Amino acid sequence: MRDIAKLNQLAKWDSRPDPTLSLYLALDQNREGRLQALSQMIKVKENKLRGNGSAEMWRKMAPDLKVATHYVEELPLGPDRGLVLFSCQEKGLFETSALPVLVPNLMEIGHSAYIRPLAALVGEYLPTLLVVLDLQNARFFKSKLGALEEIEEKTIRTDPESPEPDGNAARAGNARLARKADELRNRHLKAVNNSLMEMAKEYDQIIFGGSKKAVEFIHPFLHSYVKERLAGSFSCDAGASLPQLVEGFSRALGRAKKERQEKMLAELKEMQGPQGMVASGLNQVLAVLHEGRVQTLFVAKGLRRPGGACGGCGRLRHVAGECPLCGGEMTSVDDVVNLAVARAIESGAALEEVDNDPILESLGGIAARLRYS
Repeated sequence: MRDIAKLNQLAKWDSRPDPTLSLYLALDQNREGRLQALSQMIKVKENKLRGNGSAEMWRKMAPDLKVATHYVEELPLGPDRGLVLFSCQEKGLFETSALPVLVPNLMEIGHSAYIRPLAALVGEYLPTLLVVLDLQNARFFKSKLGALEEIEEKTIRTDPESPEPDGNAARAGNARLARKADELRNRHLKAVNNSLMEMAKEYDQIIFGGSKKAVEFIHPFLHSYVKERLAGSFSCDAGASLPQLVEGFSRALGRAKKERQEKMLAELKEMQGPQGMVASGLNQVLAVLHEGRVQTLFVAKGLRRPGGACGGCGRLRHVAGECPLCGGEMTSVDDVVNLAVARAIESGAALEEVDNDPILESLGGIAARLRYS
């Protein structure tokens, strides 16, 4: 479920009249702790559904709860930190994914897959290439959902017998060796750029790790195609271990996300006006989603709103009742924001879940940049 294709399939999922179980479970605990957390979520959800007249839906959930509980019981302890599970046994759905990032415990039951937390993770952890370098060596790592995997066949190393390209020769007064060192350094940095040119198209962003000096030296050698993907850097030793790299890389990813979203929201604010390229507020956003005009959907983290969904034409609204388009009766939903996220993913729009941003809050906690007015 880390790939966009699977997320798109889940965005389209409609199990009516049967319910679908969506489960998010933190794995940073032992097996007993996981089962206790699952049991507590089941108890809370049962009380809620029985209390609001949905006892029949809860009864239909029995096979899904059984298979989910068994799966958690058998799940081995390991490095993964989060579990995502979707189940509708009546319709043949059972999808699971163990994630390298922590997820909050959450259980949702409805006629669609509750994909919002998963979609937010995919949007937050863009496909990223990490380059760790000094003036002699370069290592490359690919990242999905924050997990790093070294691409060992891409490693670049200079000849260990060559003079070190660090200026020592120049300080010794040997101009010829200094020029040789500069040539070797430049050749190395050009080789790094050439590798990046080959690899950049597979990634949304590139982050550099290494000494400040090495990161500064590489910039003039980078092609504009590579530069436009640069998202940040952090200091580390070129031979740092994977756990050491993960720590610095995670901080750099967080800064990159914050800077990217601040820039996008500032642009969104500037675009407001009669040209009609921005929709703000829940009802406006739901309308343009139905029209397929959303390019990027911005949602405040934690925003949940009840609403309605039309089973006839698919229109979403901030309230249930009669559909304003086809006149059909809309079904009440606990969280229409999740359905909005699913509709955005299904239409190919990007999702940005934003934490505590004043611009987005002023727009009602949800807004959209449009493909056309």
